[in-house]
Amino acid sequence: MLKAIYQALPRDELRAIIDFQAYAGERVAALCSLTPVSDWTDHRKYTFIHIASQNTKARYAHISIIPRPLADYLRAYAKALGRTSPFPNFETQWREIRQLGMSQFGIRLTSHYLRKRFATIASKTAMPVNSWDYLMGDKPSLGHHAEAYALEDYSGLAEEYDRYLAPYLSISDIHEPDAPKEANKDVDALLETIKTLQETINLLKTQLAEARAH
Repeated sequence: MLKAIYQALPRDELRAIIDFQAYAGERVAALCSLTPVSDWTDHRKYTFIHIASQNTKARYAHISIIPRPLADYLRAYAKALGRTSPFPNFETQWREIRQLGMSQFGIRLTSHYLRKRFATIASKTAMPVNSWDYLMGDKPSLGHHAEAYALEDYSGLAEEYDRYLAPYLSISDIHEPDAPKEANKDVDALLETIKTLQETINLLKTQLAEARAH
């Protein structure tokens, strides 16, 4: 139904605001209105959205990540309209999205749903929970936050995002992360390592026994 609503939207800008939130995971105001595009930085095929502490509910500065082609579109869109942020009118745009969803599909799609979707997808992957909590602007679930080891070098987070999240956040190409398969691969690798170590231990025991016999 999300994909159907997305495809039925009459303008690219409405699809773009959904893509923006789907890939970033932060709250709508922090992304669309409060953070200027001048606070975005590019990193290879991704763009970092630098969210100031006063603009996020948890009150700490962090980054969110979106694909660079999407960032390029949003920056060009904002520039063409003379805006400092891509969607200062996000409330009006989301009202239109909700109305279309209700009238054509009987579904009340909200901006917060995309944040929940981000968290649901992330929870099915092997990405560390504190990493995706951090990208969403949430408080850490366990131990230290991702920012404790990022030290403003977010390349590690970008690699995790690219591996675990980016392939599954698209609206136009929806598919679920196959977490059990990834988990099985990790378990199989560990079992193989244990088997190899056990064979090595048995060999060393045999060699030690032979050495003692002589």
